[in-house]
Amino acid sequence: MRALIVVMVLALLTACTGGTSNPEQWDPGKKTTLTVLTFNERLFKEQYGTPFLIKNENITLITKLPSPGEVNWGEELAEKQPDLLHITKEQYIELAEKGLLYDLEPMLKEDGWNSEGLHPAVLQLLRDHADGVMYGGTATLQSKALYYNAGLFRQFGVPLPEDQMTWEQVYDRASHFQGGSGDDPVYGYSSQDPSILDQLLQMGRSEGLTLFSPDGKQFLISSESWKTLYGLLVKALETGTVFTLPSSAYGPETQYRNHPFVMGQSAMLVGDTSYLSILDSKGSTEESRIDWGVAALPQGGQSQPGNNPEYQLYDIVAVSKEAAQPGAAKAFIQYMMSEEWARETAEANPYALLARYQLQKEGVIPERRLDPFFSLDSTARLDGGQITDEVLALIEDVVLEETERVLSGSATVEAALQEIQAKGQAILEHGSR
Repeated sequence: MRALIVVMVLALLTACTGGTSNPEQWDPGKKTTLTVLTFNERLFKEQYGTPFLIKNENITLITKLPSPGEVNWGEELAEKQPDLLHITKEQYIELAEKGLLYDLEPMLKEDGWNSEGLHPAVLQLLRDHADGVMYGGTATLQSKALYYNAGLFRQFGVPLPEDQMTWEQVYDRASHFQGGSGDDPVYGYSSQDPSILDQLLQMGRSEGLTLFSPDGKQFLISSESWKTLYGLLVKALETGTVFTLPSSAYGPETQYRNHPFVMGQSAMLVGDTSYLSILDSKGSTEESRIDWGVAALPQGGQSQPGNNPEYQLYDIVAVSKEAAQPGAAKAFIQYMMSEEWARETAEANPYALLARYQLQKEGVIPERRLDPFFSLDSTARLDGGQITDEVLALIEDVVLEETERVLSGSATVEAALQEIQAKGQAILEHGSR
């Protein structure tokens, strides 16, 4: 009789728990299905999904795409019931602030999983929202550094760039490159991004400056700090050695493969790691080869040295707060952020900048340095894009017009900045000039 009672009690307990263990405790030996909502199905599968499935045969991944247009995330998650969310940084900020993501902070302290080798910028950016909690993971990091054409520097007798030069020093060296003509000019400096406004914004970030108030309602270019930087940029433009590309002529080809630096027509470029593979691929013939190097990012003259405001995250994987399989979903993120994943990716793609940056300290590209991309401390923010591209394009037009007036001698720097401030504020308030 006693044995029968014990059996009945065990059966009752099993029924109460649904016959399953805690879903937060993942059993790798159990068949499990994870549903993934992804903004880029191909990227997710190639970079994370397929490698994870090879090592976890009991897992099935089902991928779904978000609804087109503006997404109501509450309805979207209720309808598609994803465990994992493969999202952009803007979506990550929105979902975190709406309280729709699973808290991953405890994961960092779990035994058997090493978070020590992650770049500090990764954790900083993942926590860069309302409550400062890590709600997602990422496997790669974006950053920028100063590329230089060593051959052009020798040709013009200019000292090679050094780590952490100020923007004033960069422009001073750029002023020594005045050569070529017609269809074959030589520039001293060029940027990855188009337009005078982009270059001004990059300089401002190095000083910890922003053009917009946190709520996006105030335009802030009239300060003395912005005046100093704008004057420095205008002076550099007057020499004709700084290359800027109008947005109307901007695209992947002009930004990368046909960029003046890649074509051997620019002495310096601030750009991301995308240029590493492009420059190395140009070395197939002696005629096309560029003798290039990399130095750490230029610094603001008035800020603390050793800072990098250009760290960014391209894609993030998070766990839905209502995930049916939070344990398996968390294990997925641990894998994509693991040393194992990083080592395999470094071998397959030596140009990717890994979140586990320690693996790249020795450099994975012969005779090239990767450390300038991640050697500086992060002062970056995970920008949620509160200023729309349309508004930025309108302000860019104003900056271009007023800068052309300064360069033509019909306006002073002070007068141009007053006009940019007034028109920029009007654009923020009314959405038009």
